[in-house]
Amino acid sequence: MKCPQCSAENPGAPRFCGECGTPLAGGAGPGPAGAERTATQIIPSVELEPGAVFAGRYLVIEELGAGGMGRVFRVLDRKIGEEIALKIVKYDIACDPRTLERLRDELKAARQVNHRNVARVHDLNEAGGVPYITMQFIRGENLRRLINKVGRLDAGQAIPIAIQVCQGLSEAHRQKIVHRDLKPQNIMIDEQGHALIMDFGLARLVTSVERRPCGAREGTPAYISPEQIEGRPVDTRSDLYSLGAVLYEMLTGHPPFRADARDDMIMKHLKEAPRDPRETNPDIPRGLSEAVLKCLEKDPGKRFQSAEEVTAELGRLKQELTTQTILLPSEWRPQEEEQKEAKRGARRRAAAVLAALALLAAAGVYWYFIADPSPFRPSIAVLLEGRNDESLESRSLELQKNIIGKLAAMPRLRVVPWEVVAGYAHKTQSAKRAGADLEAKYLLLLNLRPVERSYR
Repeated sequence: MKCPQCSAENPGAPRFCGECGTPLAGGAGPGPAGAERTATQIIPSVELEPGAVFAGRYLVIEELGAGGMGRVFRVLDRKIGEEIALKIVKYDIACDPRTLERLRDELKAARQVNHRNVARVHDLNEAGGVPYITMQFIRGENLRRLINKVGRLDAGQAIPIAIQVCQGLSEAHRQKIVHRDLKPQNIMIDEQGHALIMDFGLARLVTSVERRPCGAREGTPAYISPEQIEGRPVDTRSDLYSLGAVLYEMLTGHPPFRADARDDMIMKHLKEAPRDPRETNPDIPRGLSEAVLKCLEKDPGKRFQSAEEVTAELGRLKQELTTQTILLPSEWRPQEEEQKEAKRGARRRAAAVLAALALLAAAGVYWYFIADPSPFRPSIAVLLEGRNDESLESRSLELQKNIIGKLAAMPRLRVVPWEVVAGYAHKTQSAKRAGADLEAKYLLLLNLRPVERSYR
């Protein structure tokens, strides 16, 4: 047999090339006659660019991301004229026929979950030796990206999402299906603010290929339940533990446990009690904090016993927040933006108040001096004090004339003429007496004295 890699001839039917070790298709391993022969399956790699057509049917629009199962693309199904999501299965899974068979069985079960808060899986198929999954395409973004964008959600935003996730879990649990890997990346929020759970029933397949440390067989370390870590039987309450970790992160901006190493994270789930989320975010209602911590109990018997129980408790808490506005994800903004907007709003309100006061003052002046129909005309006299100094005499008289001239130009204001005040000797009399003498209600006294300068 000729090696496809180095072209070396290999007599007989060996499994591997004797020169370079490359697997040989159709090779037979050592063993007794009639023993089962294992053929090496070569899964071709796929590189899909926007505009490419896959399987003669799916027009690639864009790549949406990659996950434990493989790469996901947004495509147009030209046969039905709708946009769907297409997931190219990872090589590690695709090259194992037994894993593919299990994947097919899991997808059959997941297709039984028909709920508005669960993303539909359509089919598992194959094109050119490449397995792929087709599923519902959701316009929006996953919860992980939303949390990264806004920092954390307030209770009025987090509770409706958690309720919808619980409702999707309830239907799946009714079908005896446990998600096993609930996390923000597997929760999509569409443009209307609806939450949909992704990848139901696929966690066991991913983690059977990716061996977890410390006995963790399924799930993501930041959200995994203690019973999953220890390899104990997993039921629906395991999903509720993961839901508590997700809700904790929505409200605080981080998971309940943080560690640099995966092993340390897993040990925290087993041994360490989570901190009260109110220590990070004091705005969280006490009842909501208690519900989150109940979901995160190590002992499944101390948690909520069903998704329906969590839904009922969150619904009660939601009623207490009915006065709070709930925004759609498209309206959510990072905390820094909210603080800047609050400062801008305060400045706008202050400017509006000042403008209103200025307008009110202007209206008062207009009414008092111009529009007031009463016959009363306020009068004012301008007098000088401190004219003893000859150096200031000419300047003070000029200033007095200028002020009188400016005041005289104001309508409905009577100013004592210059000729009258020039002949008035204001010495020691009181201002009240001077005003009476000049028949003026108001008196403006200009006290001009020389300023002594000293130098050091």
